[in-house]
Amino acid sequence: MKKMSKKLVCMLTALALVGCGSGGTSGTGSAPADGSSDAAKSAKTEEGRVVNVSDVITLINLEVYANNNSCEFLYSDLVFDPLYYGDREGNNTPCICTSYELNEEGTEAILHLVEGVKFHDGTDLNAKDVVATFEFMKRNMDTLALVSAVWPYLEGAEYVDDNTVKLHLTQYFATFETALSYTWILSDEDIEKYGDDFQSAEKIINGSGPWKYEEWVDGQYLKVSRNENYWDKENVSNIDTLYVWYISQENAKVSGMISGEIDFASTLRPDMLPMVEGQKGIEVIEYVADVMHYLQFDCAEDSIFNDINARKAVAHALDRDTMLDLVGGGEAMNCMFLRSWPDLTRRSQAMSITLRRQKNICLKLLITGKNLPSIHATTWLPSTM
Repeated sequence: MKKMSKKLVCMLTALALVGCGSGGTSGTGSAPADGSSDAAKSAKTEEGRVVNVSDVITLINLEVYANNNSCEFLYSDLVFDPLYYGDREGNNTPCICTSYELNEEGTEAILHLVEGVKFHDGTDLNAKDVVATFEFMKRNMDTLALVSAVWPYLEGAEYVDDNTVKLHLTQYFATFETALSYTWILSDEDIEKYGDDFQSAEKIINGSGPWKYEEWVDGQYLKVSRNENYWDKENVSNIDTLYVWYISQENAKVSGMISGEIDFASTLRPDMLPMVEGQKGIEVIEYVADVMHYLQFDCAEDSIFNDINARKAVAHALDRDTMLDLVGGGEAMNCMFLRSWPDLTRRSQAMSITLRRQKNICLKLLITGKNLPSIHATTWLPSTM
């Protein structure tokens, strides 16, 4: 199911972080609130328009394809350009890849690339870099979970010309376009010069995105600056410097919002909302985030949940409306596929048939004398916005 999260935005600051960002406010890079860190409190005042953003999740590393949490996805989307933009709800629009064609079997794809893109170091981004990125992913498939998850059928990439790449896939898969949104383009020259670990070991952060990497202090903040030469001129921000502070304490986040030291907070616990609702200059925005809560079964040989019928029976018996109320709202999903994905109708019909059969499964378990133990939610997936 999807969780209804809360975003807080100062009404004086027009800020859009997905893709490019826009708007800004005069300010400093000083600490957004008590409780963030001593180092943050001593950050110097800077010239230009500075925006402070709060994220409860910290950036773990600078390797763009080692993403595991919402802040790491944010870092990737700010500093690097993907082939397609994705809103993480299945809605995707062209970015580096302007369009593509799949053959009838879905095993070959022709990617058409936008012209005039440059990396932050001034070198051109073209098909050679896209091919090098896919080759990088293919080599590191066993160690990069994100890559193996989104490109399970990647066979290879072929250079056609500077603006065209041909992908080879072992089979068709419905999430192809979504996979493009998780494919940030790396520099062929950087990979060749420094090796596959150039980001983590060499600290070579050379994207083509709307923001340039400046500094990362582990457990404290990420600092990026505006890319004034960004190829998509409509998405060049009017903010000079953007800080993403890692603030785990909810009261520190609230005090920062009220004092004006924080311009944007991605989430806030529902019980903290009364402290900011109605405050001058603060707007609370509800949105459906791609946070999925799921039940984890113990499937050991001596567990009843080793029987797939037991797992199906629980799935049928769950009161989804009550669970949504417990997590603050959201949407119940019948399967792990978003409505906008291709083939969803066929998958949903199959799921509907399965659900109708589960009543019989419950009876089957009772007849065999098996008891259903109580279970509880044990795993929470972090947001990836």
